[in-house]
Amino acid sequence: ELVVTPAAAPATIATVTAPCASNAKKPKNCRCVETSRHVSIDVEAAATGYGHNDRAPCWVAVVNEQGVELLNRKILVPGCVSALTAISGVTVQQLEEEGLPFDHVRDEVISLLGPDVVLVGQSIQNDIDWMQLEEGQHFKASLDLMQVFKSFNKKHDGWTIFGLAAEAYALLGKTIQAPGQPHDPAVDASISMELYREWVEPGDTRQKVA
Repeated sequence: ELVVTPAAAPATIATVTAPCASNAKKPKNCRCVETSRHVSIDVEAAATGYGHNDRAPCWVAVVNEQGVELLNRKILVPGCVSALTAISGVTVQQLEEEGLPFDHVRDEVISLLGPDVVLVGQSIQNDIDWMQLEEGQHFKASLDLMQVFKSFNKKHDGWTIFGLAAEAYALLGKTIQAPGQPHDPAVDASISMELYREWVEPGDTRQKVA
């Protein structure tokens, strides 16, 4: 039996009155509420050298809370040694023909974010770091699904961490990242957001999957 124990997650709050500007001093009688937009971002990387950490972002996708794709861009990788096609799903030729400069793509990503955005994703900090985003400057907060769905293993007295593919199969009945199938950031971001909508946003503190 897989026991999934979601952590507390930021909820989308309906606005009852026009919200105050985020940087404005709110009057004592203010009846506005703070709202959040939830956005999923997923990044694939290519190799720029032969070391484990010689990587650079090569493909990014952004999906909103409704699962609508907001951005899907391939990124030029100067000095690319390998596109890591088996993992990233993109070839060097595609990067050369379709890729845009990193700074341009980063600006596009930032334009979709804001002080009301909560970023959702699997190991989301990696994607944040790839795109050089800063909490409090480009987005409000982040929610890591890996931490949300980790399960305590009593037998081994420790936490069991699941990958996105395992979470998708167990909780949504969907197969992604099958053996021999490369990642697709748009698919991964969409699945992350579906997991958020179906399992985190409802507010359940415990779910059991046989």
